[in-house]
Parts: sequence; structure tokens; C-alpha cells
Amino acid sequence: MPRFAKQPDCPASAVLQTYGAGTLSFLARPGVAAHLAACDFCGAELSLLLAHGTRPVEPTEVEPTMTTTPAMPLALRLFAQSALADVAAGVRAGERRAA
Repeated sequence: MPRFAKQPDCPASAVLQTYGAGTLSFLARPGVAAHLAACDFCGAELSLLLAHGTRPVEPTEVEPTMTTTPAMPLALRLFAQSALADVAAGVRAGERRAA
């Protein structure tokens, strides 16, 4: 199972925010849209950015090759840790039954 975290091929937070604001370049939009269709983490990040974005990002500020991991809100981190612990516990229980 892939980690629920920003991966090297994920768009930078500024790119997602610009995409969400509708100001990302016409040529870059399809690539970001395709990535969002396949990446649950970036979809969740985009939702958070749209709900809690601090300020609009100017297109000139966006560096599409730069990937930084934003600070994860505590509530989201606790939820993810809980969900992953439940999955891991289920896998361990399944391994015991198979043995």
C-alpha cells in the first residue's frame, strides 16, 4: 500500500493552490488534473488548500519542479495514523490466520 504522503512526482502545494484558484496555465492544467485523479493525498491537500488557503498564489510564484511537503494539520495526521494502524492491525491478523 502506498504511503499517504507527498511523493516526488506530486505537484507542489503552490501548483495545487493555483490549480484550485483556476489560474494555472492552460497547458499545465491537464497534467495536474490527471495527477489529482490518481493521487488521494494531493486531492486531500487541494481540498484543504481550498478550504484554508492563506492567500492567493500568483502564477509567477509557482515553481512546478519544486516539491515540498507542507505541514500536515494535526487532525489529518491523527486520522491518517489511526487509519494506517487499523490497516496494519488487519494485515497482522490476516497473517496469523494464514499461518
